[in-house]
Amino acid sequence: MYELYDVLIIGGGPAGMSAGVFAGRNLLETVILEKSILGGQPAVAERIENFPGFPELDGWDLTTRLEKHIKGLGVEVIEPEEVRGIEAHEKIRKVMGSRGAYSAKAVIVASGGQPRLLNVPGEKEFTRKGVHYCAHCAGFGYEGKRIAVVGGGESALLGALYLAGIGEKVFLIHRREPFRSEKILHERVLNTKEIEIIQDAVVEKIFGDGIVTGIQVRDQDAGVSSRMDMDAVFVYVGYMPNTSFVDVDKDDKGFIKVNLEFETSSPGIFACGNVVRENAQVISSMGEGALAALSASRYIMETAF
Repeated sequence: MYELYDVLIIGGGPAGMSAGVFAGRNLLETVILEKSILGGQPAVAERIENFPGFPELDGWDLTTRLEKHIKGLGVEVIEPEEVRGIEAHEKIRKVMGSRGAYSAKAVIVASGGQPRLLNVPGEKEFTRKGVHYCAHCAGFGYEGKRIAVVGGGESALLGALYLAGIGEKVFLIHRREPFRSEKILHERVLNTKEIEIIQDAVVEKIFGDGIVTGIQVRDQDAGVSSRMDMDAVFVYVGYMPNTSFVDVDKDDKGFIKVNLEFETSSPGIFACGNVVRENAQVISSMGEGALAALSASRYIMETAF
């Protein structure tokens, strides 16, 4: 551990590790702080289909390759380490973590986010008891079961397709008519007999007796609610950025505002990936991480420390 790092990266997902590669290539003393699992969500993805040139990319393989790359460049990784705040000390940034404090000339925030909740009765009560937010993490436990997937974006459709190979029946529930995903995923869902699409509907309540046993769904057109027997509910209704620890300009959803150089409103602090936009893709997050690291490198060269 250095007394003063050149670059400190908060988050070890695709954006953070890509930033680590480019910071390391610029021979900057670099550290990545990751609060849970290096690689983020892609690390538990069985397959990534929209990474150009690699139509069937294994998420864990990508993660291990990135880890090998950054460590080969001398980038330090500290995990688990949860950042709780960033303090400004003249030109130096002091990052306060659960395990200690770190000083750096530049900070790159790539801390990702966490799933948005449905906020309906029963959701918190049955979390990890039938209510989940990652199909690849928990889906294996529901072989031959009835599964609800709530949401209409890319993550929801990918989750439904994955679970269709495990459960007896998957019900894809979306509150509006069009899906918010690539057309190819929509077509694949339509052609998967194990998936039943329920649109213009919302989940009002989750029932259970120790574990999930059913949900209450309201048809928004008819205004009628009905109960459906269900063994599990996977929720994909959006993302909340992990940005509460950093005091920079943000939008009303908490996403950090950046310019084209991925600079924030605070000099020396950069941001990229899911903390600056919702529904960031692996490829876009990695590109932003690279650009953020290059901007941080330029900032360090131009600033007298």
